[in-house]
Amino acid sequence: MKCFNLKSIFVVVAGALLLTTAVSCENGNQEFDDYSYQTVYFSHQTPVRTITLGTDVYSTELDNQHKFQIYATVGGVWKNRSDRHLNITVDPSLLKGMTFDDGTPIETLPDKYYSMSSNQITIPAGQIMGCVDVQLTDEFFADPKSINVNYVLPVRIVSADDSILEGKNYVLYALKYKNKWDGTWISHGTDEIDDNGTKSTVKREAEYLEKNELRQLYTTALKQVRYPITVSVNANNTQKALTCDLILNFDDQDHCTITTSTTNCTASGSGKWTFEGAKKAWGDKDRDQLDLSYIIKFTYTDNGVTKYYQLTSTDQLIMQSRNSAREDFTYKK
Repeated sequence: MKCFNLKSIFVVVAGALLLTTAVSCENGNQEFDDYSYQTVYFSHQTPVRTITLGTDVYSTELDNQHKFQIYATVGGVWKNRSDRHLNITVDPSLLKGMTFDDGTPIETLPDKYYSMSSNQITIPAGQIMGCVDVQLTDEFFADPKSINVNYVLPVRIVSADDSILEGKNYVLYALKYKNKWDGTWISHGTDEIDDNGTKSTVKREAEYLEKNELRQLYTTALKQVRYPITVSVNANNTQKALTCDLILNFDDQDHCTITTSTTNCTASGSGKWTFEGAKKAWGDKDRDQLDLSYIIKFTYTDNGVTKYYQLTSTDQLIMQSRNSAREDFTYKK
């Protein structure tokens, strides 16, 4: 089994590096004796794994296969000279009585949402970490709760060739996903505005692309994102912000239709996503591009009078960041 570069999937490695940090660079290739005993363990107990579909600054090869890997580490060795085997099990009792910090119950990842490649992790000779593959099913991605941290896969080491480090014999692996459109985008384009009969045109085009407005798209389903659009109107003698959540539904050819369910707002439109469609867009790299055309009509009340604000936009979005970051969750028991 190929265990991927850990930097690419934000798994924990700090504990495995402790042995090397104490060694001076002047030691060259000098080797030291192993400790009198070796232990195997999970370096972190509460990681959050976000399955990131599409591309990112790190490899998303596993993510796009709907897979992830759980790693175990061996400690107490200068150099691992033999294969080391750990037997593992999914143990829902680890989550008994647990809630997230906000009081939300922690749910065990349902059996039908995944399959594990083995109930054993092998740490190969020459390596200090080994892994097991976990394949997620379509049911996981069809569940709206999978967009946020709700499900946890509790895994425990039950036996091993070596000693098992007390307190680190388990991992509570929280899971969520985001689709390939989720992230921060650079927005530029042309807006035709009709503010209750007063019409104007706004061209949103900075001298440098990256200086344009940043906007967010949020996963709401495997092929759907929410795109909030906010405008400002003068109502009741003050400036008032009106927000309409556009809902973009994508087909298998990456075309989308645009609707909304926001009250006091109607919306229609269409668009097309293109992988790395923005050539040398910024940072001398090709970036994903999303071309949208939409009409939004807001209604609001100004001193007892119903008014409208209509926005007709040709909006081009260029991917700026997937907003990926290392995460852990906290819990109460």
